[in-house]
Amino acid sequence: MAKLTDLPAELVHRIIDHLIQLHRSTPYGQRRHNPQADYDAPRRPRPHLEDRHTDGSSSLHSPRRYATRQADIDKAELSWPDGIPNNLLLPLALVSRTFRGCAQQKLFSNVALVTPWQAYVFSQALTGPSPMDESQDASEQGQSGANPPRPSHLAHYVHSLQFLFRGTGSMGLGGGALICEIVESCPHLEHLAMNSRLLMRCKDPITRALASRPRIKELVLLENANRAPLEACWLADELVAHLFSKWHGLQTLELRQLSGRPPESIESIHQALPVLECRLREIILLEPDLDQRELALLLNSSRETIRTLQIVEPSAKLDRPGLCRILKEHTGPNLESLTLTVGDSWHPISTHQRVKGSDDPSKTNGLLEIVFRSSSALRKLKHLSVVGRISNSDLFKLLPQSLVQLNWDGFLGPLAFTDALSSWRVVDDVQYPPRPCSPPSGPTFDDEGRERWLPNLECSSVVNDNKWLWEDRMAIEDAMKAAHVCFHSSRGDRLSSQNDGDDDDDEGQYYDYDDDEDEDSEEDYNVNEDF
Repeated sequence: MAKLTDLPAELVHRIIDHLIQLHRSTPYGQRRHNPQADYDAPRRPRPHLEDRHTDGSSSLHSPRRYATRQADIDKAELSWPDGIPNNLLLPLALVSRTFRGCAQQKLFSNVALVTPWQAYVFSQALTGPSPMDESQDASEQGQSGANPPRPSHLAHYVHSLQFLFRGTGSMGLGGGALICEIVESCPHLEHLAMNSRLLMRCKDPITRALASRPRIKELVLLENANRAPLEACWLADELVAHLFSKWHGLQTLELRQLSGRPPESIESIHQALPVLECRLREIILLEPDLDQRELALLLNSSRETIRTLQIVEPSAKLDRPGLCRILKEHTGPNLESLTLTVGDSWHPISTHQRVKGSDDPSKTNGLLEIVFRSSSALRKLKHLSVVGRISNSDLFKLLPQSLVQLNWDGFLGPLAFTDALSSWRVVDDVQYPPRPCSPPSGPTFDDEGRERWLPNLECSSVVNDNKWLWEDRMAIEDAMKAAHVCFHSSRGDRLSSQNDGDDDDDEGQYYDYDDDEDEDSEEDYNVNEDF
């Protein structure tokens, strides 16, 4: 009979993966219905989000379980007197040498460090000798008479690192030197996330350490002290010059509050920058303080490869014409997911400045409509999220037919979307692939051979809809049911007949734009059409 100690490493890896899969609340391969996430077949989470709580701790930890009284524990000789370890991989390391090696690979492949003390202990594990390393060094010393220092074999298992220190770190006790040491000890590092504030003196050493890791595929920077003079601030041109130009395999960027240069110095600085060879597939910019030229610097080399673009709450440094040019000229035909969110104070257009139907984005809130009418860059979109004053109700008539998921702002009003979703279009000899079996689909063609508008749409969500009239809610719910599209509202995923949408206690955000073109137009709901 085979024993656990006889199992090959390949089978042990499959056993460990199966145990982890069982521990997850929603295993990979099952559809996670989240209106804020892509509705396609779920992909594996990005490393800094995989099996993590928001504080960076592992979600694979279970609470300790005690099966006996403390008096019995004191008398018995138990392997785990404090209870079974809360990390399910640790007990597996005691089964056999093979299990230990496989469990170590899983434990060290994706590591989150929450405190400098954790980083110190982890650094010792990477640089200090392990029993396996000591045996190898002893054999080599016997052959050559020398014993050169080498990193632990565990360092070769590390592919993803997250530094999540609280407070502002220095090079000493603050953990800056440890970050450098750990990064330089991991030759196969591919994914790095940092959510730590650092003093300015830490910036150059950490930059040099990161530049020494040529295999980086993903960089996530969630802290950037763009308003604190003594803290490190990451600048777009510096990242391009010192890091991105050396990471030819870079695919994903997520950067918060990325800053740029004063407008008058941008051109001279950009002329000295190297041409990027990396081909990015996903760019997420949260609260960027960049103008159109600095955004173009990040996008130019990846126009044909970019699949996901998110620009959330940009500063006033990016103006409306600049955003319009970015979407038309610096996004490619293969873009599949676009998220645009702007705040109320982002370049507002007063009533007397608006020009209905204008192609000048500085004179109309229909910025996205200009892009859809004048460019083919966004014609393959599957996921679109647009929140803020960068569109009007004409948007629904211009959406690409490839759209699978739509998140939109409630100030556009429900009736415009209902009318678009209930409309049909003539299709000339076009063969469409069969729709997926989940969620269930309805007919996409009528008796006259016309195709339903947005035939691939499966999920729609809306924000800022708290002031909608109840009859308009019912109309959009009926249209969604007829089209077999699931609908999510900021008032709740399921529209309740107990709320009429006009409660005084409803504190949701509500936009009320004046129509300067047609003052006598009748309002079907408490939102005027936005030009």
